[in-house]
Amino acid sequence: MTYSILVFGILLFWKFRKNKKEEIRVLRIALSFIAALGLGAFLEIFLNLIIAAKIPSMAHLFILMPLSVLFYEIKRNHVMPESEDLKKVSTGVILSEFEQLRFYQYLSSLFILISIVYMIIQTILLQDHYSSVQFSLSLLVTGTILLFLPRIVINGKDRDNIMLVTVNISILMIMAFLSNQEIYNYAWTFPIPIIFISILYNKKHLLYSVASVSVLGNIWLMILSKEPHYRNMVLIYLPKILFFIVSAFIASYIHKVYLNRLNENESRIAYQEMISRISSSLVTISHENQKECFESILEELGLFSNAREAFLVCCGKENRSIQNIYNWGIGGNPIDWELPPEVSEYKFDQFLQLMMAENPVYIEDLNLLPSDFDWFKKMFHPSVTSLVAVSEIREGHLYSILGLNFSNPIHPISIKEMRQIMGIPSNLIADGLLKIENEQKISFMAYYDALTGLPNRLFFFDQLDKALALADRTEKTVAVIMMDLDSFKYINDTMGHDAGDLLLRRVAETLSSRIRDYDTMSRFGGDEFLFILSQLNNQNEAAAIAEKLLQALVEPISLAGEKFYITGSLGISCFPGDGKNGELLFKNADTAMYVSKGEGKNRYTFFSQEMNKTADEKMQLSNELYRALERDEFVLNYQPQTDISGTKIIGMEALIRWNHPEKGLLPPLDFIPLAEDIGLINDIGKWVLYKACKDNKDLQDRGGPCIRVAVNLSVKQFSGSSLVDMVKETLYQSELKPEYLELEITESIAMGDFTDVQQVLKNLRELGITLSIDDFGTEYSSLSRLRHLPVDRIKIDKQFIQGISKSTHDESITSFIIALSKSMGLKVIAEGVESNSQISFLTEKSCDEIQGFYFYKPMEFEKLLDVFEVKA
Repeated sequence: MTYSILVFGILLFWKFRKNKKEEIRVLRIALSFIAALGLGAFLEIFLNLIIAAKIPSMAHLFILMPLSVLFYEIKRNHVMPESEDLKKVSTGVILSEFEQLRFYQYLSSLFILISIVYMIIQTILLQDHYSSVQFSLSLLVTGTILLFLPRIVINGKDRDNIMLVTVNISILMIMAFLSNQEIYNYAWTFPIPIIFISILYNKKHLLYSVASVSVLGNIWLMILSKEPHYRNMVLIYLPKILFFIVSAFIASYIHKVYLNRLNENESRIAYQEMISRISSSLVTISHENQKECFESILEELGLFSNAREAFLVCCGKENRSIQNIYNWGIGGNPIDWELPPEVSEYKFDQFLQLMMAENPVYIEDLNLLPSDFDWFKKMFHPSVTSLVAVSEIREGHLYSILGLNFSNPIHPISIKEMRQIMGIPSNLIADGLLKIENEQKISFMAYYDALTGLPNRLFFFDQLDKALALADRTEKTVAVIMMDLDSFKYINDTMGHDAGDLLLRRVAETLSSRIRDYDTMSRFGGDEFLFILSQLNNQNEAAAIAEKLLQALVEPISLAGEKFYITGSLGISCFPGDGKNGELLFKNADTAMYVSKGEGKNRYTFFSQEMNKTADEKMQLSNELYRALERDEFVLNYQPQTDISGTKIIGMEALIRWNHPEKGLLPPLDFIPLAEDIGLINDIGKWVLYKACKDNKDLQDRGGPCIRVAVNLSVKQFSGSSLVDMVKETLYQSELKPEYLELEITESIAMGDFTDVQQVLKNLRELGITLSIDDFGTEYSSLSRLRHLPVDRIKIDKQFIQGISKSTHDESITSFIIALSKSMGLKVIAEGVESNSQISFLTEKSCDEIQGFYFYKPMEFEKLLDVFEVKA
């Protein structure tokens, strides 16, 4: 009964400590104890009172019922799961130090309480007072020893030994006292709770010693028994002895199961804590701290798994390259993953493919590997014999390899455990690598150009500020170079954007190889590049580097089987003379670059303060240009075109001039490029076309010859979608017949997007007008395209005409253009003819028409009427 009450108390205490899911299990165990108590009481008391024949004591057998239920709960339902309380104790210990000391107090209080209660009961009943006092004093002494034992003995081992001896003596003492009492038939199982309570102390010697004392005590009582019949004596004590032995084995098994569960829980908790630490460290991982972070993770994993070494291999996306390697080894001996020279790409690729095919990879003995993998064995510590590696595969590519090396072979069961242990860290590490990769992509997008990989504007100005600060301290010069590719738009329009992008990448590679290691090159957008030249002694050093940049573009670039020549215009500003901050230096370099373009391109120009004045004048001129059309300040001059002999005028070219109210008559080069930049070219071009057509019609109406008038089209006009409609409307409004209008397009327009250019020219040709290519020879035309264009006339640029009798190179080009045009059935007109030698050369080469100062200069419409002897 005392045992059952004690069990109920423990179950009640357990119930309060568990959650509601455990209540049914507690109830099941409690009911088994109630059943054992009821059956025992019924057989031992009630039946013996009713039936005359004495029934043998069987209460000790019923105690096996709750023990069986307890065993079932432990085995089947895992009654002893992870608990928060167990986290507070050391590994492999059920009760903490504090709980053990508290249990001593409970046990001592129980002994003292029993001694007092027993003494009072015996006194009231007036039984053997001497023996009662003797027994009560023994229990009191035992309880006192257990009460003060923790306070007297400091050493835990000595305390447990004294406690063991005290408990065993008390068991023998109680057995000896109760053996002469009638109650012993019911209370002989009292050592059983002590046997099972000893499980909590995680000390097998305590469990076995209590069981042994109980067995030996019963043997001793059997020997001292006064039972006359040997058979009866054996039947009385042998079941008790066997019961204690069985109880000891059951308690031992429960102890083993309990400790296994406890160790599993502790391992799981330790693993979860490790995963938590790994997760926390990966939250803050970055490109800067990834080495420290991964090495810390490898150390955590290696120590947890009792490994000799741990390694992490980060692979490239093509599975055949290693980006980074991190490792950890006991004693500070990390793995050497430097691939030996004799390892071919094929062998290493075999190794990586093996990592992908077998996951995890387990090598029981490195010494059994084929000789082809000797290089692999040499990369580990000599004491390493086995290896387990887990591969992380993302989107079909080997992303990372996480491995552990051991000095001893791993049991097959442990391999599965290793896979489970390494699986989550491997996945977390792969996520960390992906986080770093994404951060690098974001950083690259923020500071680098996606097309060329060069620094962008933001990074450029950051580097420029640093270079200026250093130059200010060291009294050095910093140069900023702005480069614009001269013919890029032509190539981009001709070959398409993909070819243009490829050209920009190749130019970036070429130019970046011509600057110093500590200089900075940046793509600013489109076809513009910026350079920072740091720590210069003078401007001459900047000029030398600028010359190298120009020379780097001398060689042609092949695109889609065709060679293209490209040049660059450079503007240079220097710190501190041209500005003391980045924005001003950039602005001034940009200004100088446009000066280079205006002076003929393919050159560099240093900034000067006069350029700012020019820029201010350009801005003022832009404002005045907006009002020029409204104020009717534009005028047209006409330059007649003649046959080769100069005796017959066969056409004329309309040339715009700006009659500026302050600066006088300005030529087209002074304002047409500006009009293109500010978006006025379409309005001005429409005015020129209408005015030229109207004047030609007026000339014819006055009795003048019916000749064609040539009007230039700019690139911006030709790219418009309404060009054909505008020409058609202008011819209608001016009433000029289409055959008397000639439109001149530049060579760059002719070499634009071929399909679009061909279609627009075809639509214009269908109107009945004449088409010609102006300034031929200044660009790098594709002759195969030229022969498919619906044009009537080729106009040789004046720079080649002016070189006649001066340059054999210009004469050769002129001869080639004339011959080419003749072979294609096209008329040829030479522009800028000013001398008799030029006339003779062109006549000899069978040029068809000429235009230039030699016969006629550009003139106003009224003077043109005089030339044709027509009344104004």
